[in-house]
Amino acid sequence: MSANAHGILGPVEDPNTEPPIRAGGYQSEQVAGMSAVTAILSALFRLRTTGRGCDIVVSSFEAMATQAIAGLANIAFGGESPTRNLADVREASIGGQVSAIGGVLPCADGYVAISPREDAQWARWLEMMGNPGWSEDPKFATRDARQQNAPELWELLSEWTSQRNKRDIARDGQNRRIPCFPVNTVKDLLEDPHLEARQFFVPIDHPAVGNLRYPGIPYRLSKTKLPIVERPAPTLGQHNDELARAAEPPSAPSFPRRRESRGGDGGAIQPNAAPLTGVRVADFSWIIAGPTATRHLALLGAEVIKVGSARRPDPSTRGSAFHVYNQSKRYAALNLSQPRGKELALDLVAQCDVVVENYAAGVFERLGLGYDVLRKVKPDLIMIASSGTGHTGPDRDYVAYGSLLQHYTGWNSISGYPGSEPIKGGLWADPWVGMELAMITLAALNHRAATGQGQYVDFSMAEALSASLPEALLEYQMNASEPVPLGNADRNSAPHAAYKCAGDDRWIAIEVHTPEQWRALCRAIDRPDLAADPSLDAPEGRRQREEELNAAISNWTSQRDDIQAFETLQHAGVPCGPSLDMGRLHAEPSLNEGGYLAPVEYLDGTERILPTLPWRVNGRREYTLKPAPELGQDSAYIYEELLGIPTQETEELTDTQIIY
Repeated sequence: MSANAHGILGPVEDPNTEPPIRAGGYQSEQVAGMSAVTAILSALFRLRTTGRGCDIVVSSFEAMATQAIAGLANIAFGGESPTRNLADVREASIGGQVSAIGGVLPCADGYVAISPREDAQWARWLEMMGNPGWSEDPKFATRDARQQNAPELWELLSEWTSQRNKRDIARDGQNRRIPCFPVNTVKDLLEDPHLEARQFFVPIDHPAVGNLRYPGIPYRLSKTKLPIVERPAPTLGQHNDELARAAEPPSAPSFPRRRESRGGDGGAIQPNAAPLTGVRVADFSWIIAGPTATRHLALLGAEVIKVGSARRPDPSTRGSAFHVYNQSKRYAALNLSQPRGKELALDLVAQCDVVVENYAAGVFERLGLGYDVLRKVKPDLIMIASSGTGHTGPDRDYVAYGSLLQHYTGWNSISGYPGSEPIKGGLWADPWVGMELAMITLAALNHRAATGQGQYVDFSMAEALSASLPEALLEYQMNASEPVPLGNADRNSAPHAAYKCAGDDRWIAIEVHTPEQWRALCRAIDRPDLAADPSLDAPEGRRQREEELNAAISNWTSQRDDIQAFETLQHAGVPCGPSLDMGRLHAEPSLNEGGYLAPVEYLDGTERILPTLPWRVNGRREYTLKPAPELGQDSAYIYEELLGIPTQETEELTDTQIIY
C-alpha cells in the first residue's frame, strides 16, 4: 500500500502480468520497529527534560510511506507517478536505471554494480577498461548520449565485465574512485573481509541452534557500551524461576529534569514543548540519508541548521525531494574550503549540541573538522558521522551510494522474482539509514542527558542494511543453502501474493495466516469447496497447491477494481491492501485525514501537502512543520544573532565568498 513495491523492481516489460513486489525479508516490520524506537527515544528525552510521559501510537502504514517521502514530494510539487512500463520510460535504461547513473553488469562469477555518475568517474571507468575503441564514439561521449544509446552500451560493457571477477572489478574501480561494488550473496557477505575487520558479525552460542554468527550493530559509540549481543535470545519460560524469586520488582528509573542547552540561555522547557525543544543541530550532511535523519530531528522540535555552499551545492536542491528532506530547518551559506570558513564552522559548532555529517570517510577530518577538533570547542558534543562502509576497516575509503550498497549487502539479491537476476531498482537504503541515524542521535542525546557526556558515533550504511537481513543470514548458516528471492510469496503463510485486479496495473496484496482468515477468504471469493477441503487447513497444504489457489483468487480479483476487492476482503477479515502508485498514495484518505500528510505554506503563498512523522503522541500529531529553506536564507540570523558578528563584517564575508 505504501507505493514502495512499485519501485523495488524498476520498470518492467508488462505491468499487467509482472506484479509489484515486496522487499525480501520482513522489511515493513523492521521499518515500523525503527519508527517505534525513534518515537520512544524522543519521548524518553522529553521525560528527562520535562518530567512529562506520554502515550505513543505508531502506524506501520505511515512508517512505510516514510520510506517513500521523495516520491510523495514529487507528487506534491506537480510530478507524476513513475510508470512501471519499460516502454514508457522516457530515458533509455540499463537494467532499469539510466546508463549515466549505472547498472548491474554480468561477471564471470556473478554481477557487479557500477555507478559512474560524474563525467570524471566515467572517464576513469573507460581508462580501467583500457580505453576501448568504441569509447571515442560520439554515441557515448556525453551523459545524454549514453542514455539514448544505453542498450548498445550495455552490451559493450557486459562483454568486458563478463570475463572478469566481480570483486576484482570492484576493487580496481574503487582504487580509481569509481563507485562500484560486487553484487554479494548472503554467503559473500558472511565472508567479506571488511565486515570481518570491523567485527560486525558476532558469534553467539544458542542452546537450540548452536553457535552462529549474528549481525551486530551498525554503529560504534565512543562512550556507550551496548551489551546487545552478550547472550542469546531466551527460550520460552527460561527466566520464570529467576523472576519469581525476585523479592520485589525493580524500581522505576528516576529521570531528574535537566535543561538541554540551546546556546546556554538557561530557560525552562515547557511541559507541552516538542521533544527536542532546546536542542540545536549543525547539519553538514547532504543528498538523502543525512538530511533525512536531521529532518526527523527538526520535526521533533530541534533547531537544525543546515550548512551548505554555492561552491558545491547539495545535488538534491535540483529536485522536489529537497523540500521534504529539509523540512523545518534553517540554512546557512558557508564556504568550508577557506580558513575563515572553517573558523566560522567551529564557532557554530560551539553553539550546538549535535553535529551530523555524511561525507566519505576522512573528508571531514581533512577539512579540519574532525571530532577531536570539534570537542575542544564543545566538550559535550554529540557527533554523528555516517559513511558508506564506516570509518574504520580496509574498505573505509570506498565511494558509495545507497543504491550500490543494496547490492553489496545482499539486500537486492534476496528481493525480486524467483530465478531472476538481482533487482536493479529501488531506493531503500537512504531513507532506512536516515531513520536509524535519527534513532541513534536520540539515544546519544538521552545518554548525555543522563551522564553529561557527548560522544562520537561511527555509522556504517552497509552494516545498517546488512543488519536488516537477519533471517537470510541465519538461514544460510543453519541450512547451508543460499536464500533466493521469493517474489511476494512467504515461507510461513499461504496464500501470500499480489493479485491482478481490473484496470491498468492494478493489484491487491493478500496474505493469509490463520485458519479463520483462510475460511473468510474462501467465503469472500465464493469458493466453499476450498474451505471444506481438509488438505488446505494448514499453511503447508496450501503452499503445496499455491499455484492452483492463486489462480482461483486471481479469477475473483480480476473481475473487480482493487479498492472494491480491498473493501470486500477487509470486511470479511482478510489481511489485504491495494498496491498503490505514488500518486494514489499521496491521495490516500487515511494519510490525509489522519494528518500524516499535512499542508505546508511557502513564502510565495503556495501550499504543498507533504509527509510528517508516522506516529501520534497522546492521540494527536506532534511536529514542527515549516517549508524547507533556500541556501543562505538564515545566514543573517546565524552569523549576526547567534554568533554575534557585526553586519558590516558579514557583508565583507559575503563579498569575499566566505558566506557563500
